[in-house]
Amino acid sequence: MTTLADRGRDVRSWLGLVAAMVLAVILMGFSSTSERMPPAIAGPARYVQVIAHPDDDIIFMNPDLVAGIRAGDPTTGIYLTAGETDKPDAAAYAARRQSGTRAAYARMAGVANDWRAERLDVDPRHSVELYTLHQRPQVQVVFVNLPENNDPVAVGGRRSFVRLWKDDRDELRVGTLMPTGGVLTRQYFYTHSDVVQLLVKLFERFGPTVVRAQDPNPDKRLRKDDIPYHDHPDHVAAALFTDAASRLYQGPRFIHENYRDYNLAEVPPNLSTADRKDKIDIFGAYVPHDSDVSLGYPYDVWLPAMYQRYPRGSTWAMDGRAYVVMNGQLYACRPGEAWAPMPWADGPLNQAVSAAGGWVVAKRATDNQILALIDGSWQSLGNPHDHFAGDRTQIGSPVTNGKAVYVKNGRGGLSVWRPSRGWTDLGGTDLQDGLALAGDDVYASTRDKVLHWHADKLDPGFTSLRPAGPPSAALTPGGIAVVYRTDTGEIALGDKVLSGFSGPGNPTVTTSGAVFVRTSAGGIAVTSRAGRRDLGGQMLDQPAAMGADVVVLSPDGQVHIFRG
Repeated sequence: MTTLADRGRDVRSWLGLVAAMVLAVILMGFSSTSERMPPAIAGPARYVQVIAHPDDDIIFMNPDLVAGIRAGDPTTGIYLTAGETDKPDAAAYAARRQSGTRAAYARMAGVANDWRAERLDVDPRHSVELYTLHQRPQVQVVFVNLPENNDPVAVGGRRSFVRLWKDDRDELRVGTLMPTGGVLTRQYFYTHSDVVQLLVKLFERFGPTVVRAQDPNPDKRLRKDDIPYHDHPDHVAAALFTDAASRLYQGPRFIHENYRDYNLAEVPPNLSTADRKDKIDIFGAYVPHDSDVSLGYPYDVWLPAMYQRYPRGSTWAMDGRAYVVMNGQLYACRPGEAWAPMPWADGPLNQAVSAAGGWVVAKRATDNQILALIDGSWQSLGNPHDHFAGDRTQIGSPVTNGKAVYVKNGRGGLSVWRPSRGWTDLGGTDLQDGLALAGDDVYASTRDKVLHWHADKLDPGFTSLRPAGPPSAALTPGGIAVVYRTDTGEIALGDKVLSGFSGPGNPTVTTSGAVFVRTSAGGIAVTSRAGRRDLGGQMLDQPAAMGADVVVLSPDGQVHIFRG
């Protein structure tokens, strides 16, 4: 995170950013499916996170970040800017931020803060700084050192990183910094295409199975003082560069995860007491190196939370098959079998999909159209805001029961699509991303409570604790069960807390009433009539219900089934 002395209020600049993003993604969509999506999976789990500034991943991607490191999985952080802001001695300040990052990574790995530094030649015209942790060489960090948004003397001027993203004609060339004491002895110059190709080449080198990135489309209802970006401009640009590189990458496919950033301050905390303490301790290793940060405000409102930008939900499996988006393409498989590509959707899809009753529904990233895969072909259902007022770019991820499709609309309410009837608004306000279905009943979290619709009517009598993530719902022998994480980091069943659950990620309830959730160590735990059990393994985000069982997506790109 860097200071926000320059808030970036140029609306025309923002519109140009969005236009460039849409154009780039559309153009990339014309390449063939085989070129976009090779059939292989990269192999054992490997994480790569691409971030704008030193400390962004430590703050916004933890505890996911530390869980992978502690599991022993190779992990590489790629920092696109030097984070130097407007300091008089920018080179020295950038070097201190690098030192803080390395100290925090060593703390997460539980070893001495001792690194090997080297120059990594990415192509004949560009080199970056590569640091490898001596006692845990599978932990590495890469510094590209492009200028930060608020640097007044950057080659390219203020906001050069964002303007670099918008300049898909490659007319702008931006020069890097040389942090004090670093391994690079000269400046390097980048165009828009150079940055994208740099990331492609780094993906080829590190072979990720999971790529973590920041928020490419921040919630416009939040961060009203950061208009037009609703976040730090560099965060958005870094996420868009990562997305563009993932479209061009020719290597084995990977899972793409996006994380919310500054707007964590405006949503409920969702980490347990133990996870908060651990995260504060990790960030505490960074703090002494950076004179602009502390463990006080605003960091104390970011550290208690971690949110996925596009939560995967609990309905991405049906009829024994799991459905997952990798590099924009939908794939399906049965647990233990190979992934099979589904038809291309005439554009890349967002990560979250839902499957039921023979339908698979998703949102297309290029135009925010809601799509349904029915009988082997994609059908466009349009967008609720083609017919009603609202921001069509801010609709959520759809869910389906095989008869209807529900989505959070751009005004923060609920909309439903039905065959021959089209879109209908069902009311509600302040809905957060991620919906749950149990038959014809719909559940959604706001920042204060869980809302319930039955027969398209909002139920004013439904009660809940304060949610801190999307719900999961299932028809059980005892009726509909609804589970969700609370603002204390615990798991609630209805309005009652289930004891003994800590860790990030969102819970899933099955038709037997068993509740599955991710642990702080990144594994999976279940509570059922047989009691609470740790099932081990490593998983991403949220399980998908499959009758009385669940399937989980592991960081090696494989799907595993766990019995309830």
